[in-house]
Amino acid sequence: MAEVQLTRTDAEGGCLPRICMQCGALATDEVQKEYTTDEVALHPPPPEPMGCFVLWPILALLKLISWSAAKTMTVRTPLCRKHAHGWFTRSNLKAKAITDNSIVLTGVCDQFAQAWEKQRETDRPRERNVVKVRCRNCQSLNDEVAKFCNQCGAVL
Repeated sequence: MAEVQLTRTDAEGGCLPRICMQCGALATDEVQKEYTTDEVALHPPPPEPMGCFVLWPILALLKLISWSAAKTMTVRTPLCRKHAHGWFTRSNLKAKAITDNSIVLTGVCDQFAQAWEKQRETDRPRERNVVKVRCRNCQSLNDEVAKFCNQCGAVL
């Protein structure tokens, strides 16, 4: 299993490869899944009467602290029919880290991770040569498409 980093725009925009993130099959659906960094599970207290009164408030307080510090992000997750609508399928996808602008998902199948890397490489804008024009009046550099100097206003 691999991990991928998605920007918020990628996660919410639905521009991810049409490959199931769980198994690598062709994705038939995009499911809005909410991922969180909250990993503290609230387990029931032990059956002993004294353990119920002592441990339950401590566990509830830990859950409250974890919940208040957790970050969440909704991702339009591409999944196959089995994983999108299967009641008994367990999801391996977990949020490793969430910031304001990105999310790192773990448990992603290798086929999706490879397709995502390939898509990112082809979508990167190609660097083009930057040409600057020097103003005859003040000698400042201007963009090649400028009609007037950005310093003195002279016609280029």
